[in-house]
Amino acid sequence: MVAELNRVCNDRLQHTSYKFKKVKPMDPVASIRQHIEVLAVQKELEILGTQVKTEFKDVFSEIPHLDELPANVYC
Repeated sequence: MVAELNRVCNDRLQHTSYKFKKVKPMDPVASIRQHIEVLAVQKELEILGTQVKTEFKDVFSEIPHLDELPANVYC
């Protein structure tokens, strides 16, 4: 059973040995900088979203219950 496992593993290794691509080494400084930029953009979008919701609070307010909706307004 061990001999068969070794043979199958070797066959698989032979078939996949040329399919692997070399990966560039990771640059931790660039990764940290990119993540900081992403966090900064997320914070900016959060602030802009709050400003838009405040400016158009009549549009973003909660929808009243069906019983509280006006009955004399038609679209």
